Amino acid sequence: MSDLVPSNASLTLILGVLSLAACGSPGPASVDADAAHLFILSGQSNMDGLDPDESFTPMVEAEFGAERVIVVKDAHDGQPIRRWCDGWQGADGSTPEVTGDLFDVLMSEVDAAVGDRSLASVTFVWMQGERDARESHGEVYEASLHALVDQLEAEFERDDLGVVVGRLSDFDLEDAKYPHWTMVREAHERFADASPRHMWVDTDDLNDGLNRRGDVIENDVHYSAVGYRMLGERFARRAIDLVRLPERPNVVLVMADDQGWGDVGYNEHPFVQTPTLDAMAAEGFVYDRFYAAAPVCSPTRASVLTGRSPVRTNVHSWGHYLRPHERTLAETLGEHGYETGIFGKFHVGSAQPNSPCNPTAMGFDEWCIGLNFFDNDPFLSRGGVVEHREGRGSEILVDDAIDFLRRHADEEAPLFCVVWFPSPHDPHEELPEDPELYAEQDFAGYYREITLLDEQLGRLRAELRSLGIADDTLLWYCSDNGGLVEATSGGRARKGSVYEGGLRVPSVVEWPAGGLRGRTSVPACTSDIYPTVLSLAGIEDEAPHPLDGVDISTYSKGDTTTRPHPIGFWHGFAPGQ
Repeated sequence: MSDLVPSNASLTLILGVLSLAACGSPGPASVDADAAHLFILSGQSNMDGLDPDESFTPMVEAEFGAERVIVVKDAHDGQPIRRWCDGWQGADGSTPEVTGDLFDVLMSEVDAAVGDRSLASVTFVWMQGERDARESHGEVYEASLHALVDQLEAEFERDDLGVVVGRLSDFDLEDAKYPHWTMVREAHERFADASPRHMWVDTDDLNDGLNRRGDVIENDVHYSAVGYRMLGERFARRAIDLVRLPERPNVVLVMADDQGWGDVGYNEHPFVQTPTLDAMAAEGFVYDRFYAAAPVCSPTRASVLTGRSPVRTNVHSWGHYLRPHERTLAETLGEHGYETGIFGKFHVGSAQPNSPCNPTAMGFDEWCIGLNFFDNDPFLSRGGVVEHREGRGSEILVDDAIDFLRRHADEEAPLFCVVWFPSPHDPHEELPEDPELYAEQDFAGYYREITLLDEQLGRLRAELRSLGIADDTLLWYCSDNGGLVEATSGGRARKGSVYEGGLRVPSVVEWPAGGLRGRTSVPACTSDIYPTVLSLAGIEDEAPHPLDGVDISTYSKGDTTTRPHPIGFWHGFAPGQ
């Protein structure tokens, strides 16, 4: 290890937990501490087959406390949405004689269960659509579902209603038995995509096996006994997500390209100027022994996205594509209500619009990327469309990130924004505000780009404050591998080596509302970012593959002095491309 490693000075983390305010109230302080979380379950046969006490109710009670949970289920086998939707109209404009009567029944059940209790939140869980698909009412289904939710919001006099929809299964994807099956199924997805307070759950794998009568079913319209239990679990997870949504921090991950551990002012570099990073280190939490998962760029980026060792993900060296079936941090956060975007150097996949390896396929809603490093006047791909941009590449990508933040800062959904700089990778043609900086130093271009990067990070940090979201934003900075100058790399050798200098990188985290302050020398790694972000956001890990990273949020509490298991590094396993 380098003799530059400082002593462990971990400080205590006090996590601030925000209260969930009822709609229309002036703020969290006005919420009744005993206010209940109401969950309303309704729909037709597949909701009728779900027993809340089997999985749904235990999960929400475990999350919020049994004394603060009210679960009401009222479902009716074989009924169309018009029985809930008052004034429902068909595609031809006709309105049947009876509409909305089951809504009245549902509200009677709710009123009896709630009584005079105040409500911290209301979540509506809906599993219905089979009858409408069979009767060919798919054209009006989405509008009908929105109208039903409008009725509920009017009934409760609140506009923060959460809605979880069970999407129709894969029972009739050919529309052979139910003419509008796929139309209603797609309406469920569009409805959920229309608001951060709407989510849908997948039911495609629930309709095979043994039903509750013990009969074998295969691709049935109804679900297996195990399927109904799993449906309750999925509904509960998404319902919890919606209740917790206002409490979750925004997450901004920033990564440099080739910056060494010692190439920052706060680690006592003799001359390089990094005032933004120095301020973050003073006001946030510093990981002194933080390691890139590999001594070159692409594998480390794969480790950030997946929480796994790069050799598991097919990204053995630079330029290799991430396996399409890896589960990424963007996918996980997106499923839990986050708006997601990535800007800058990508280098773990494609920039083509329909590729299974582009950022969209990895869970990003918006993206503007370069496939590899870039400097001035770069060609970038915005959602698959190539743009020739003029200016400094590091400034351009921050422009894009700031635009993303500005457009979404006032929305209910928390933000996940990845900002991957192309600097200070060679050829070092970008210049900071003072183009003559470090003119008398060796590696002047390299150090100029580090200062340029710091200036642009300062713009990003200032924008978070200007938008009023800095306190509730987890801002995490690191580099993708060791630096280019061995003397300040943080140990033996430099980029491209599995010695300390090729792997050890600067890492600092800010989250004012979370109370992140201090410093630690307990080893950590870029693979740890995935599980740690989920932990700090209060999201249960649902990764289908084993994770190599660990939750290092405990490091900042001061009670962790050793890493639970070693970190493995590979290099030269495959050539770059």
